[in-house]
Amino acid sequence: MLKIPVLVSDITHLTDARYFAAFGVDFLSFPIEAQAFNAISCENLKEISEWIEGPKILASLTGVDIEEA
Repeated sequence: MLKIPVLVSDITHLTDARYFAAFGVDFLSFPIEAQAFNAISCENLKEISEWIEGPKILASLTGVDIEEA
């Protein structure tokens, strides 16, 4: 299908995740950082990921200092 690996980030709804999974993307990234305006809960991420087949599921943390984490 797609010739290069594709990452779609900031997914917050099941509808979007299913659309991109059907399109054949390789990775779906979900914002889970509490301070992010569009963050989803880890429970919501788990529920959405159970409905998705194909892409690898990633959680994104922006603005986190790796040394403090």
